[in-house]
Amino acid sequence: MAEARLLRKKISKSERVNALPIPARLLFTWMIPHLDVEGRMSGNPKIIQQTVLPLASFTPNMVDKWLNMMQDQKDDITGKGLIERYEVGNNKYLWMPGFIGEQSPRGGQTWKTWEPASDIPAPPDGPEETPTPAKKPKVVKATDDIIDPVFGKMCEDYENNIGMLSPMLSDRVKIIQDEYPEGWFTLAIGEAVTYNKRNLKYIEAILARWKTEGINPLEEIPAKEKTEEGRIQEYTDD
Repeated sequence: MAEARLLRKKISKSERVNALPIPARLLFTWMIPHLDVEGRMSGNPKIIQQTVLPLASFTPNMVDKWLNMMQDQKDDITGKGLIERYEVGNNKYLWMPGFIGEQSPRGGQTWKTWEPASDIPAPPDGPEETPTPAKKPKVVKATDDIIDPVFGKMCEDYENNIGMLSPMLSDRVKIIQDEYPEGWFTLAIGEAVTYNKRNLKYIEAILARWKTEGINPLEEIPAKEKTEEGRIQEYTDD
């Protein structure tokens, strides 16, 4: 299961969502990151309360009531609620009918290329389960759809050491690839990790300093000085 999901601005103007009381709206939006790749999760109110609202003073009975309210908010075309509750083998589940359509591709690929398949049974009257594609290299050139292994390695190094790449951050990494020699980005990530400055802005500042001072880190990474933080400060607002 992913650590994050997309939440689009249009949810603020959804009449069906706004018809819910505020605590139910909170629950609805907070459930989204807990959904699996098919938009499903446990429908047991107690489990949802413990998983989605662990620090809130809401009871499972309150959660159960709000889940029913979500299901009652039917779409005029599909007839489906914001969520649909169902049981399989005496186990309670729910799924969010609009989930898959709202999770847009990332880096030119569907998120299903890196998430495991759902282990929750499909709803009896839900859509057919879409197959999870085989994993592909996560980054593809937008210009010619040819896999760029250098860019892919840069993104992999970033996500392994710094954090997840959003589409906007991926664009900045692409700019770095075009502006600096191959290998610099990975070395700059190492510097950022050393100083516990795990963000792209700091990495960009390191690269800018190397370029400005005529340093080639591939030949020799500059000795780490006590004034390193001050030197990087010249290129950042942090």
